[in-house]
Amino acid sequence: MKFPSSVKLLLFAFLLGAVYSCTEDKQSGDLLYDQDGLLTDLGLAVTPDEDIGQVKGQFEEWAVENVQPIRSLDNQHFSDLEAFSMAFSNKRIVFLGASTTGAHEFDQLRLRMIKFLHEHLGYNVLCLPGTYFDVWQSVQGLPEEEAISALMKGLHPPTSTAFLDLYKYIKNCQKEQLPLFIHGIDIDDSVPANYPLRSQLFRTAIEELGDMQYASEVHDFDQQFAQADELAYLERLSWLSDNGQSMTNNYDNLHTYLWNQKELLLQTQERDVVAAALRTSWSMAQYLRYLLSDTDFSGRKNEELRNRAQANQIKFLMDELYPVERLMVWTSNQNSRYFDELIAGQETTNIRSVLSFVAEKYPLETYAIGTYMNRGFLVNSSLQSYEIPSARENSVEAILYSGGWKYGFTELQNQSPDSGNAWMFNESVARSRGTNELKLVPVEQYDALLFVDEVSPQEFLTD
Repeated sequence: MKFPSSVKLLLFAFLLGAVYSCTEDKQSGDLLYDQDGLLTDLGLAVTPDEDIGQVKGQFEEWAVENVQPIRSLDNQHFSDLEAFSMAFSNKRIVFLGASTTGAHEFDQLRLRMIKFLHEHLGYNVLCLPGTYFDVWQSVQGLPEEEAISALMKGLHPPTSTAFLDLYKYIKNCQKEQLPLFIHGIDIDDSVPANYPLRSQLFRTAIEELGDMQYASEVHDFDQQFAQADELAYLERLSWLSDNGQSMTNNYDNLHTYLWNQKELLLQTQERDVVAAALRTSWSMAQYLRYLLSDTDFSGRKNEELRNRAQANQIKFLMDELYPVERLMVWTSNQNSRYFDELIAGQETTNIRSVLSFVAEKYPLETYAIGTYMNRGFLVNSSLQSYEIPSARENSVEAILYSGGWKYGFTELQNQSPDSGNAWMFNESVARSRGTNELKLVPVEQYDALLFVDEVSPQEFLTD
């Protein structure tokens, strides 16, 4: 069985301690957890992996010295995270990426990071992978409404149980007077149950301005598009071919109208309601442009347009709605990379990421964290389980594994190149979805990496 050298030392220390400290061990009652429920070095040591690829000796030595332990995926004590919090404590926006969806441990770790960043470092705004309107609508009933009911309004199924845990946390934060504000930044399709509410939001805003006729027109064309958006793929394409551009113009005109009347709206409506009307009207125009980019009827759309739009949503939050707050973004590794268009390998699209557009405006205020795994099981988009093989030799995942911890944090920035960390300054192999190999220069793409040795399939909520 293969053990990193650091694990061999831990096992030796454990055996030696077991001989000389039997009484002390009995008193503590647990060698794997400390008094706060955090994993001890022994509890956090990786389990042996017979199939993982070899790592160069200098890389392993560097990893043992520099991969910092994360001692829990869900514990509410954060002393382990505080140990490396200085790495991003002066950043205004942190991107929390993941190499795949559907990994239970990834979502647990990101949720714990969110709680730490919110409670200890003052990150009070969280961006989620839903539309602006859906997520805004979903939190209107909290804290009175049940978290699961609110969640179903905010995110498209299948929805992981991690988001239910997140909504429960948001609800509790409201009760504790420590609010965490959440916003959807995507422009993709909305939750159908929210279509009538979206039309009513527009109608009410315009009626407040006294233009009853335009309010009725907007309500009607938004409902018309809502019906078209529910058509089967080929039928919707046909409808878009005939009506897509004129409908895009409708939403563009609506957004311009609302923006020009923003100050008047703020006199009669809450700031978050006005923001919802503004961002939703803007988002709908971008969503139509996204749909219309499927020009060859292949289902392939302009993902860079979508990424740019998500970045625009984030910039709005940073500049307009929360000019002094700090933000977090729950997203993918792909959208947490600075130069994703430079990546080579499977599943590459040569398009710019969400982060790249945000960093263009805030180059010194962004912090990009990618999350990778070694092995385990995942579920695909059809919710079918598949196995993740152990990492190959000298890959990013194998090097992080050689650090010896089941869960770890590795800072890439502020490193001086040497033989031990040469892997991060040169093209290295890392995986997307646990199986698709990519070639990237880690230090060019991320500020830090999170690592999980073994993952298991995420659980999803059922209707």
